[in-house]
Amino acid sequence: MKNDVILEKFRVIKTFNSEEYYNRELLIYKLNLPYIPDMLEYNSNPESEKQWIILHRLYGHNPQPGSLDDFQKALYTLIRFHRDLKNLNLSFSHNDPNPKNFIIEDDKCYLFDFSDISQREAGYDILAFFLFTVDFLNEDCLKQLIEFYTSHFSFDYRICLALYDKSILEFDQRRAFYKNIKTLTKTQLDKRELIRKMMINK
Repeated sequence: MKNDVILEKFRVIKTFNSEEYYNRELLIYKLNLPYIPDMLEYNSNPESEKQWIILHRLYGHNPQPGSLDDFQKALYTLIRFHRDLKNLNLSFSHNDPNPKNFIIEDDKCYLFDFSDISQREAGYDILAFFLFTVDFLNEDCLKQLIEFYTSHFSFDYRICLALYDKSILEFDQRRAFYKNIKTLTKTQLDKRELIRKMMINK
């Protein structure tokens, strides 16, 4: 495990098993972005056996299956994250835009878990986000979500066939490793084809 998590009434305490994971998370939480949980405290003693971060606990829900509105909020939050990092001259992608890493509380969406951030093009995050949605939205809602992206945000990204193929390969490798899922249904394959047709820049 990358970290251990203790949930208290108003706080989340994350203890890290790797200094690298700790430094990645600390880098992002120090930015105080408005859609990221507030960091209340962190361990600044480099001599400590393990590093930790304490966050304000949110009481909301992850994007719900079948909820186009939830997934639009999550997508917009991810895009804000990319734009804000770019404005700060930081070239990181989140690298794990799984719906479980978004929380919607009081109609506001938050993004968290930054231990996998990496310096790669942000288009990977966008494609991975849509690949996750294949399991959560029906084809009609997925099409509407893609149209929401292409109408308002596609100019921020360069989604080419090579990036799509690379993203599919990496996504399926991680899926097989973490969930031991190695085959897809026809419905899932059809949704992936919809993503490819609608999202690749011509």
